[in-house]
Amino acid sequence: MSKVRPRFLVFAGALVLAIAVPTLGLSASSAASGLVLYSQEVGGKVQLFTVRSDGTGRTQITRGPAQAGRGEWSPNGRLIAFERTAPDESRAAVATMNADGTGVRELTPTGYQGDPSFTPDGRWIVYTRDLAPSDNGIWVMKADGSSSRRLSRNPFMRNGNCGCDEDATVSPDGKRVTFVRSTASERQHALFSVGIDGRGLKKLTPYELDIDAEHDWSPDGTRIVLTMHAPPDGTRSANVVTIRSNGSDLRWVTRFKGGTLHAWAGSYSPNGAWLAVRIQGGGKDGVYVVRPDGTGLRRIATLGLSSSTIDWRPTR
Repeated sequence: MSKVRPRFLVFAGALVLAIAVPTLGLSASSAASGLVLYSQEVGGKVQLFTVRSDGTGRTQITRGPAQAGRGEWSPNGRLIAFERTAPDESRAAVATMNADGTGVRELTPTGYQGDPSFTPDGRWIVYTRDLAPSDNGIWVMKADGSSSRRLSRNPFMRNGNCGCDEDATVSPDGKRVTFVRSTASERQHALFSVGIDGRGLKKLTPYELDIDAEHDWSPDGTRIVLTMHAPPDGTRSANVVTIRSNGSDLRWVTRFKGGTLHAWAGSYSPNGAWLAVRIQGGGKDGVYVVRPDGTGLRRIATLGLSSSTIDWRPTR
């Protein structure tokens, strides 16, 4: 069985602010309502939190020696699927729990299986699965953990290379699964899509964009939000962009430069009018909401060390 590879990308250290972060007003009435799920390191362990989109009501919902990250809401907002890593990082499992953190249930008890996301009908979960040092891919299973089947196989995970398929997300119509494919660990990432039946694999972005392993579909299925130029290399900044569902028409949401301030994609609001994103650098680390055109940026939660999970709760 393959060794678990850490999926909690943690960034530390002081960074110098090169570009001012806008602080335009965002009232509760102007933003989509609901809870935003995110992860943060607490006492050396990554845990899941929720906060209202107006910045109030911050609540830690997971605790204990196991790490909890890569969380995603179910379509009705009642459950959260997440990646639960053993205290010694010897294994990781896809798990579900209630919205308040109770009722944790591991669906995949052995090896590395994580990075889950529900299908729009809530009946299935897509996830990343490692079966051996040379066998990684995207799989789908029923929401109770049964009837698993493969959707992709990463062709670069061989001979000690750490290519990976991860961050599977299902289109709003339930027909396509998008995921991030890397050719090697922490570099050369591209967005791919495949049919929910495992057919019709397509590359949507070039590897040169080096997108981050976190993206989301707009509620109407026309656009995808993602991060390009990640991880940061000290000379360029990671920025949030959106593209059409076929990979065309790239539009900038943030325009940070110089490698000292970075923005990371999270998810669309339920009405598609806002994005939840993460900003890193210059003492501005936190979860923010922003319009897809880049206006209205406002911090709703302050972060120290953080991972990549940000997901806006669907409207019930």
